[in-house]
Order: sequence, then structure tokens, then C-alpha cells
Amino acid sequence: MVSVRVPHRSPTTCCSALFSNGCFQCCSLVVAVPEKGFEVIKSKTNPPDHVNVTCRAHGVFPEPRMNLYRDPAPSGPSGKSNGLPGVTVSTVSRQGVFDITAWTLMPESEIENPTVLECELRLPDANYTKRKRILVYSGKRYISI
Repeated sequence: MVSVRVPHRSPTTCCSALFSNGCFQCCSLVVAVPEKGFEVIKSKTNPPDHVNVTCRAHGVFPEPRMNLYRDPAPSGPSGKSNGLPGVTVSTVSRQGVFDITAWTLMPESEIENPTVLECELRLPDANYTKRKRILVYSGKRYISI
């Protein structure tokens, strides 16, 4: 599917019936559009004592959720550690799909060399999750994994 139009939007119900015995069955159908782009980046701020970590995805449907994690490790019932504090998430609807950005400022003094940061993109209605990690060092170096 190249683009999502109003008739394709969730929720959609699919029903079938058997004429022979009158059985009737319905189920919900979610049409999901995976992201066209997904990135996580690190940049220095001015003054240079903080690091800006930004995660972006565009062209997604249905409405996504996003969070940033530090040194992600299984914990708790969801299997995820707690998200980074102070994360700002912005979602914009554009031509029937969504663009989403999550970002936070981290003090350089809180970054242990190296620190793994993970961005998680979720489409809750579609049971879809994608993750990207970045290896962050205090100073100018970083590596995407």
C-alpha cells in the first residue's frame, strides 16, 4: 500500500457469513503503514555541557508512540527499563500518515563512556515495534548500532 486514504483507516471490520447455517463472524482489521524513515541522532548543544538526543520517524500509520531509553535492559512486566526523563514527544498528522519526534537534553556529566541509548517506535493498534540504538560517548564521538 503506497498511501493510506480515508477508506483504509482503522478501525475496519471484516465480516463473513455462511448462508447454509446462518453463522456470522466479524473481526477488526488494522491497516498499518511502516515508517518510511527512522533515525536516532546525537548533537552537541550551545553551551556545550549538554547533548541533544533526537529520534524521528515519518510516514507511519496508525498514530505512533515513541520513547527513549538509556542502557535498555529487561525489567518489569513490560520487559523495558524506564524511559529517559524529560523526553518531549511531538506527533504531526500529514496527508493521512504521521511524523513523530522524541528528543531530550542530557547533561554530559551524566553520560558514562559508553552509554547505549535506544529509541523505540510503536504502533500500538497494529502490534508493531521497531528499535534503533546509538552508542554515545561524552565528547564528540558516537556510533549507531
